[in-house]
Amino acid sequence: MLVHSVDCRDAKDGEESCRYSWILDPNAAHPLHPLSTQPLLVQVRAKIRLKHYSIRTEQAYADWIRRYVLFHGKRHPSALGATEVEAFLTHLAVDGKVAAATQNQAKSALLFLYREVLAIELPWLDKVARAKHPSRLPVVLTRDEVARILSRLRGVHALLGGLLYGAGRRSSTSPLPRSGLGYLRQRWVTID
Repeated sequence: MLVHSVDCRDAKDGEESCRYSWILDPNAAHPLHPLSTQPLLVQVRAKIRLKHYSIRTEQAYADWIRRYVLFHGKRHPSALGATEVEAFLTHLAVDGKVAAATQNQAKSALLFLYREVLAIELPWLDKVARAKHPSRLPVVLTRDEVARILSRLRGVHALLGGLLYGAGRRSSTSPLPRSGLGYLRQRWVTID
């Protein structure tokens, strides 16, 4: 690992002269070394980048790990265990009222921290209060309803509406600018 080196010696005239350089020190602690003196989040980010995770995953995992450490009074995660992870995840579901996907993301971040960075295997986390998955029913129009909607559209809106419907695309993936989408949605909603 490259280490910054400073070599200062007294010059003849009593002034100090310093030479700055980078040296390769094989004994220096690498950020991924288990006994590294690097801050925890630096180690986490280094491991995430080593595994080629996306930058958004890196940001999310680092944030969840930071929140976990703060939740437990800034204690190092290596001093904590499965019961503390369960307490944090349960707190998110019960007190934080987070969505199930959010709780799963926090759980993934903590499992990554313990497995990949700290090399500690946690027992199965089965005492965690699970966040509830929302029950969503898909909104589907019948063919007759779609035909009535498309018959009322004119010009470019009829063309785009037909293309979106025929291609099975959602209106959120339309090439229309937002103002055009708003107009098209308004036409779809207001039809009897």
